Amino acid sequence: MTNKLKYNPAIDGLRTIAILPVIIFHINNNWLTGGFLGVDVFFVISGFLISSIIVREFKDSSFSYSNFYERRIKRIIPAYLFMLVIVTGLCAIIMLPYDFKKFGFSIFSSLFFVSNINYGLRTGDYFSNDAEQWPLLHTWSLSVEEQFYIFWPVCVMGFIYISRRFKKPADKTISIGIAVAFCLSLFLAVLLVGDKTLSKWGYYLVFTRAFELLIGAAMAVIVAKPTFPGFGRLITIPSGIILIACFFYFDRSILHPGVLTIIPCLCVAFLLGMKRSGITYTTLSWAPMVKVGLVSYSLYLWHWPIIALYKYVLDFGIQGSPIQIPVEHAILIIATSFVMAYLSYVFVETPIRKSNIGFKGAFWKIFAIPSTVASTVAVVIFFSNGLPQRLDNDEYLAKYAFNSIDKERCPGFLNLGCAGGSDAGEKRYLLLGNSHAEHYFEFYHDLGQKLGYQIDLAAAGGCSPTYTSLKCRAVFSYPFDQTDNYDGFIVSLSWPSDQSSESTEKIKLVGDYLIKLNQLSKPVILIGEMPTFNMSIDKAVNYKRLFSTQTSDINIKKSTNYQIINQYLKELSEEVNIKFANPIADIESSSLDFSSIDKSGIPNYMDTNHLSVYGSRKLAEHITNQFKHDDIIIKYF
Repeated sequence: MTNKLKYNPAIDGLRTIAILPVIIFHINNNWLTGGFLGVDVFFVISGFLISSIIVREFKDSSFSYSNFYERRIKRIIPAYLFMLVIVTGLCAIIMLPYDFKKFGFSIFSSLFFVSNINYGLRTGDYFSNDAEQWPLLHTWSLSVEEQFYIFWPVCVMGFIYISRRFKKPADKTISIGIAVAFCLSLFLAVLLVGDKTLSKWGYYLVFTRAFELLIGAAMAVIVAKPTFPGFGRLITIPSGIILIACFFYFDRSILHPGVLTIIPCLCVAFLLGMKRSGITYTTLSWAPMVKVGLVSYSLYLWHWPIIALYKYVLDFGIQGSPIQIPVEHAILIIATSFVMAYLSYVFVETPIRKSNIGFKGAFWKIFAIPSTVASTVAVVIFFSNGLPQRLDNDEYLAKYAFNSIDKERCPGFLNLGCAGGSDAGEKRYLLLGNSHAEHYFEFYHDLGQKLGYQIDLAAAGGCSPTYTSLKCRAVFSYPFDQTDNYDGFIVSLSWPSDQSSESTEKIKLVGDYLIKLNQLSKPVILIGEMPTFNMSIDKAVNYKRLFSTQTSDINIKKSTNYQIINQYLKELSEEVNIKFANPIADIESSSLDFSSIDKSGIPNYMDTNHLSVYGSRKLAEHITNQFKHDDIIIKYF
């Protein structure tokens, strides 16, 4: 029995049916609402091909892990590294520091095939607007496949061992194993995607995606039987029609992956098991279909970063107005993706896949050494906070323009006791809260230096006293653990602008926390909300940097919601008997200009609602110029 499968051009035709809907969906998900199912088609095809090889070789006692992973390395890594090098260079030119820092971590996670876990840990899911701008998001599916390839050969080996040990037919034992694994995977998928808080894990984890690959594996076992004739047109024609229909009628509202996902996956499996004759086979084997399918892997690698970076540059984060790609730009994106895929396939994929480098050579020259170099680059990007000096100019330093906190002073995602103000201050205050506390830290640092006060920070982005995560509990329990070290507490949070019952309840719970904090018998100051804007100021400034335009050409608008919120916070402060500080009111009462971007082009805001380091410093400068020493103490301490 030969270990090499006879080439079936229809499988490349199926790859075309997988990749084109994915590209259309990623460009505009309204054009083909179920286009995301293309990834599921790839999973079934992958499970079929890999299982065909593994089962045949295990039966022949010719399976070799070194040969298996040599093929995987030569197939997956070179084209990925080619894409990664170019995309990293583009990101270094285009991306703002914090986003480039996250990109650095994405490099590392994708190199070691844990991207799915990385993106599962992020707050947004695959379909969220922010995820649309992560250039390596698509590598999650590669990670799922590679993780499957790690444990699946071991499983097959175990099945065959059991069959020989109990003298049972190998096909039957493998089929039972596949059925059990399929049921477990599907059960877990349904369990997770049905839970709003866990649904993203249902989307990303190999354990919840395995049933799709196992459908392909099951078909591989069926097709391997010498007596199997192949499916005829009574099965293949309906399967093709139903599969295409799924791309149009499925959408993001379905519980996916789940029970309904079985429908397109089974259609793909039937098409993989069809006879090599008839209209369906002829259609899938049509030369243009095959040629697109041959470059489908590189096309998958390239289309997403191009789309993501396009959106990153042009999306200013205007609320309610997600970036839409015009048809003419979509055509250009698709054409660029095909050009890069063709270059990758011809000059990278094919030569290396056909080389006789051996497992050791493939491991060291293609995977280990390049991955070490790429990992080093990723580490430098991450720990340098996104190499902000890339974006420095005569007007500003990027590390202060595009961050809400000085990362050299407070580098962590969780800050507990980060020190600012005067080193030998007579009093010591704790600034407490979330990212809004962080964006006031430079303000209070400068005030503290002028007044002779120490200012520490306890904050973590996205937190509130009402949240129960470990980092949030650490922040809001900190003043109670360190009470004796502080003379007072300053609280800064982000506040909902709507009047819903849910928002009202959250504010009430924050009020309860403030009462508890006030019971420590030390001054508690609640600091007010700064103005917010209709778009991310850093994106507007970055656009100007990239295209040499004027930010005045971009329609930046200030919201007036902050005035309503601050009036409510003032009333809340009176109710719980604490002080309310309102810097923007003090600025506006003196008719001082505090715009999103100052006249010299320096951004006072990092995004829609966070001060930049420059903005926080300028706010402190205005206050110290406007008020006397004792008045500042009365107002802000």
